[in-house]
Amino acid sequence: MFHTSTVTIATTLLSLMACAVTGEYYLCNVCQNSDHGERYLYDRSESFINPSTNQRWTCGDLQDAVQDVDPTSSGASGEAYLCAVYQVYAEMHCTCMGPEVPSLLDGPYKDINPSCDLCRGYAMSYVPTFRSKQTVDAGTYGNQNCLGLYEAALTGNVLSSAACEEIHDVYEDCCSLPDLPGEHVESESNNNGGKSPSAAPPMDPSSKGSKMGPAAWLLASSFLIQWSLVM
Repeated sequence: MFHTSTVTIATTLLSLMACAVTGEYYLCNVCQNSDHGERYLYDRSESFINPSTNQRWTCGDLQDAVQDVDPTSSGASGEAYLCAVYQVYAEMHCTCMGPEVPSLLDGPYKDINPSCDLCRGYAMSYVPTFRSKQTVDAGTYGNQNCLGLYEAALTGNVLSSAACEEIHDVYEDCCSLPDLPGEHVESESNNNGGKSPSAAPPMDPSSKGSKMGPAAWLLASSFLIQWSLVM
């Protein structure tokens, strides 16, 4: 009897742990999804200072802010990009568990003697992956894909020196990280406990505490029933 109870408890707890660590109820997973298994935040309390506002964000704040953002084709316009922005910050500042995924901060190879470097002097010296589908108004060249024009300008003589300088002046968004929302504060001590006031919209009740979703609670009920039977 004791052996049966022990096996039942162990099996159920392992199932509960598997449900508890996943973000399966998040539409936008800041750790990114993988076809090879679940990815999830290791520690929601990990934190960082957002330099543009001097506010402290936790990794849990990042996830909570976009948990209902739909990055799929079913989502509203701009939701996929918004999700990617928060995923970038999670990649830089949070520990994610699970299978490896491609970095959103990767960029193309860097030509040591570029014909025209449109990201010269900007926050990022290349167009990162999450900006790859973004477009920019390139003046007489019309709307251009950030990554496509950047790579073409790097490796070929597609822009004159004058055109390179003109387009470079409007290319900053393509070569930078977007700011997280929030008003600037003078110091972290003035920041409402150190958290971004816009980082935590109302949460799904299943996302609080142990992070156990409906499946986990179902397993918990099953555990109680099996325990009563074997006892």
